[in-house]
Amino acid sequence: MPTHYATITDNPFFAKIKENINLEKKENNDKNCDEVFYEYLKVLANKCNHKYFIFAFKFVVLFRECLNKFKLNEKDVSKEYTQCNNSDQVPDLCNEFINDFMEGANFFGLNNDEDKIELIEIIQHYCFWLFDNGYTTSRLSLLTN
Repeated sequence: MPTHYATITDNPFFAKIKENINLEKKENNDKNCDEVFYEYLKVLANKCNHKYFIFAFKFVVLFRECLNKFKLNEKDVSKEYTQCNNSDQVPDLCNEFINDFMEGANFFGLNNDEDKIELIEIIQHYCFWLFDNGYTTSRLSLLTN
Protein backbone atom coordinates (compact mmCIF):
# COMPACT_ATOMS: atom_id res chain seq x y z
CA MET A 1 0.00 0.00 0.00
CA PRO A 2 1.51 3.36 -0.99
CA THR A 3 2.29 5.91 1.70
CA HIS A 4 -0.43 8.50 2.27
CA TYR A 5 0.55 12.16 2.58
CA ALA A 6 -1.55 15.06 3.89
CA THR A 7 -0.61 17.22 0.90
CA ILE A 8 1.10 16.45 -2.39
CA THR A 9 4.21 18.39 -1.38
CA ASP A 10 4.59 16.27 1.75
CA ASN A 11 5.71 13.52 -0.63
CA PRO A 12 9.50 14.01 -0.88
CA PHE A 13 9.55 13.10 -4.58
CA PHE A 14 6.86 15.64 -5.46
CA ALA A 15 8.60 18.23 -3.29
CA LYS A 16 11.78 17.59 -5.29
CA ILE A 17 9.90 18.19 -8.52
CA LYS A 18 8.43 21.37 -7.10
CA GLU A 19 11.89 22.61 -6.20
CA ASN A 20 12.90 22.11 -9.84
CA ILE A 21 16.44 21.48 -8.75
CA ASN A 22 19.34 21.94 -11.10
CA LEU A 23 20.56 18.36 -11.47
CA GLU A 24 23.15 19.15 -14.10
CA LYS A 25 25.61 20.32 -11.43
CA LYS A 26 25.73 16.94 -9.68
CA GLU A 27 27.73 13.93 -10.79
CA ASN A 28 25.59 10.92 -11.70
CA ASN A 29 26.78 8.82 -8.75
CA ASP A 30 25.92 11.68 -6.36
CA LYS A 31 22.26 11.82 -7.40
CA ASN A 32 19.76 10.03 -5.21
CA CYS A 33 16.94 7.90 -6.65
CA ASP A 34 14.41 10.73 -6.43
CA GLU A 35 16.69 13.02 -8.44
CA VAL A 36 17.24 10.30 -11.04
CA PHE A 37 13.50 9.62 -11.30
CA TYR A 38 12.98 13.34 -11.85
CA GLU A 39 15.66 13.43 -14.54
CA TYR A 40 14.09 10.41 -16.29
CA LEU A 41 10.71 12.12 -16.38
CA LYS A 42 12.34 15.31 -17.62
CA VAL A 43 13.92 13.38 -20.52
CA LEU A 44 10.67 11.57 -21.32
CA ALA A 45 8.67 14.79 -21.33
CA ASN A 46 10.38 15.81 -24.56
CA LYS A 47 10.24 12.38 -26.22
CA CYS A 48 6.72 11.05 -25.81
CA ASN A 49 3.11 12.09 -26.10
CA HIS A 50 1.03 13.32 -23.18
CA LYS A 51 -0.80 10.01 -22.64
CA TYR A 52 2.43 8.01 -22.38
CA PHE A 53 4.01 10.62 -20.13
CA ILE A 54 1.09 10.27 -17.69
CA PHE A 55 1.62 6.48 -17.75
CA ALA A 56 5.38 6.96 -17.16
CA PHE A 57 4.68 9.36 -14.30
CA LYS A 58 2.39 6.78 -12.67
CA PHE A 59 5.10 4.14 -13.13
CA VAL A 60 7.74 6.35 -11.49
CA VAL A 61 5.49 7.12 -8.52
CA LEU A 62 4.66 3.44 -8.01
CA PHE A 63 8.18 2.15 -8.59
CA ARG A 64 9.46 4.73 -6.11
CA GLU A 65 6.92 3.53 -3.54
CA CYS A 66 8.04 -0.05 -4.18
CA LEU A 67 11.69 0.85 -3.58
CA ASN A 68 10.80 2.58 -0.33
CA LYS A 69 8.74 -0.42 0.77
CA PHE A 70 11.30 -3.11 -0.01
CA LYS A 71 14.62 -1.32 0.61
CA LEU A 72 15.75 -0.34 4.09
CA ASN A 73 17.29 3.10 4.37
CA GLU A 74 20.32 2.53 6.56
CA LYS A 75 21.81 5.98 5.94
CA ASP A 76 19.08 8.07 7.61
CA VAL A 77 16.04 6.34 9.14
CA SER A 78 14.10 9.61 9.17
CA LYS A 79 14.08 9.68 5.34
CA GLU A 80 12.90 7.34 2.63
CA TYR A 81 15.34 5.09 0.78
CA THR A 82 14.94 7.02 -2.47
CA GLN A 83 15.92 10.28 -0.77
CA CYS A 84 19.30 9.04 0.45
CA ASN A 85 20.51 6.30 -1.89
CA ASN A 86 21.69 6.28 -5.47
CA SER A 87 20.10 4.17 -8.21
CA ASP A 88 22.75 1.46 -8.46
CA GLN A 89 20.52 -1.23 -6.89
CA VAL A 90 17.26 -0.16 -8.56
CA PRO A 91 17.28 -2.89 -11.27
CA ASP A 92 17.42 -5.52 -8.51
CA LEU A 93 13.83 -4.71 -7.51
CA CYS A 94 12.12 -5.07 -10.89
CA ASN A 95 10.72 -8.53 -10.12
CA GLU A 96 9.43 -7.42 -6.72
CA PHE A 97 7.70 -4.49 -8.36
CA ILE A 98 5.76 -6.67 -10.82
CA ASN A 99 5.29 -9.83 -8.76
CA ASP A 100 4.78 -8.47 -5.25
CA PHE A 101 4.00 -4.75 -5.23
CA MET A 102 1.69 -4.61 -8.26
CA GLU A 103 0.21 -8.11 -8.03
CA GLY A 104 -3.47 -7.86 -7.22
CA ALA A 105 -3.26 -4.10 -6.68
CA ASN A 106 -5.23 -1.49 -8.57
CA PHE A 107 -2.98 1.54 -8.24
CA PHE A 108 -4.07 4.24 -10.72
CA GLY A 109 -6.24 1.60 -12.40
CA LEU A 110 -3.15 -0.24 -13.70
CA ASN A 111 -4.30 -3.78 -13.05
CA ASN A 112 -5.02 -5.57 -16.33
CA ASP A 113 -2.73 -7.79 -18.42
CA GLU A 114 -2.10 -5.04 -20.98
CA ASP A 115 -0.95 -2.68 -18.20
CA LYS A 116 1.33 -5.38 -16.80
CA ILE A 117 3.00 -5.81 -20.19
CA GLU A 118 3.40 -2.05 -20.53
CA LEU A 119 4.86 -1.83 -17.01
CA ILE A 120 7.39 -4.54 -17.87
CA GLU A 121 8.36 -2.62 -21.00
CA ILE A 122 8.85 0.67 -19.16
CA ILE A 123 10.89 -1.10 -16.46
CA GLN A 124 13.14 -2.45 -19.19
CA HIS A 125 13.44 1.01 -20.71
CA TYR A 126 14.10 2.66 -17.35
CA CYS A 127 16.77 0.13 -16.36
CA PHE A 128 18.46 0.44 -19.74
CA TRP A 129 18.36 4.23 -19.39
CA LEU A 130 19.87 3.96 -15.87
CA PHE A 131 22.72 1.80 -17.16
CA ASP A 132 23.25 3.87 -20.30
CA ASN A 133 23.51 7.08 -18.25
CA GLY A 134 25.83 5.66 -15.59
CA TYR A 135 23.30 5.53 -12.73
CA THR A 136 23.74 1.79 -12.22
CA THR A 137 26.35 -0.84 -12.92
CA SER A 138 23.66 -3.53 -13.10
CA ARG A 139 22.29 -4.62 -16.43
CA LEU A 140 18.76 -5.91 -16.44
CA SER A 141 18.84 -9.49 -17.72
CA LEU A 142 15.87 -10.78 -19.63
CA LEU A 143 15.39 -14.50 -19.25
CA THR A 144 12.97 -16.36 -21.45
CA ASN A 145 11.81 -19.94 -21.11
